[in-house]
Amino acid sequence: MKKSVREPTGILVVDKPPSLTSHDVVDEIRRLSGTRKAGHCGTLDPIGTGVLVIMVGRATRLAEYLKVDPKEYEVEMVLGIETDTYDISGKIVSEKQCVAGDDEIKKALEKYTGTFFQVPPMVSAKKVKGVPLYKLARKGVEVERPPKVVTVYELQVLDISRNNKVIVKFRISCSRGTYIRSICHDAGIDIGCGAALSGLVRTKSGIFTIENARSLDELEALSKEGRFQEALIPPQEALRNYQEITVRQGYVARVMNGEPVQLRMAKGLKFNIKRGEIVILMDERNRFLGLGKWVGEIARKPMDIVVRPFKIMSY
Repeated sequence: MKKSVREPTGILVVDKPPSLTSHDVVDEIRRLSGTRKAGHCGTLDPIGTGVLVIMVGRATRLAEYLKVDPKEYEVEMVLGIETDTYDISGKIVSEKQCVAGDDEIKKALEKYTGTFFQVPPMVSAKKVKGVPLYKLARKGVEVERPPKVVTVYELQVLDISRNNKVIVKFRISCSRGTYIRSICHDAGIDIGCGAALSGLVRTKSGIFTIENARSLDELEALSKEGRFQEALIPPQEALRNYQEITVRQGYVARVMNGEPVQLRMAKGLKFNIKRGEIVILMDERNRFLGLGKWVGEIARKPMDIVVRPFKIMSY
């Protein structure tokens, strides 16, 4: 009888190379992991490199609970040109010499800190009536895009160099859904000469950093050696912003069938959790069981319910 192979499950941090789309990377991970269950948590433009968080296997069910915000980037923009895509991969629509001084450039970028409305660029994955904007842009169609609220927590100019063009490098920390190319484009208009994104490295997404990231070459090698699972972060580690509840081993099967966790079924409880908070359910063998909501702040009797599971993993 052929032995079944357990599906790889966990969270993968990929160091995305340039030119590939986020979907291209997901397809590659599906090939290397041997499962069709894979999806990313936050699109990274083809021009961008760095942190791309991918859920693999049964962990895809946990995507909405993963902390992938805020995001941090190291950005390079070139002043003096505007393109139809807001980055240097697009068609140049305007060129103008930049005569702005360093202080003027810094002041223009400082405007894009805090919370403000931003209009998504046409070349983006944002959908309008179910159609991604970039697909409409490829057809030469431009539609009205409702502005959305974004937050830039920090923006620090790192370097301004002047040769044939003025190149600005800056670091930015921002909320999910912030379009860095739009900040470059809009700042260029404010400066008076135009600007385009010329380099983008995502260095952090929530708790996941570039230091944790694996290259596709590394993952290819692990896959060939049958060690792909080693690259995956266990769900309980990726969800460590939630408190853990340990289910006594004799009750695990009942919880896995969706039964509420009673006081007698939990081990070493601490009653410092607020009602409705999400908690991680673990067994005594340190196996991740799923997620639940805490309802046990006044539980005292053995049969009182403390956690109601709502996302149970299957094994």
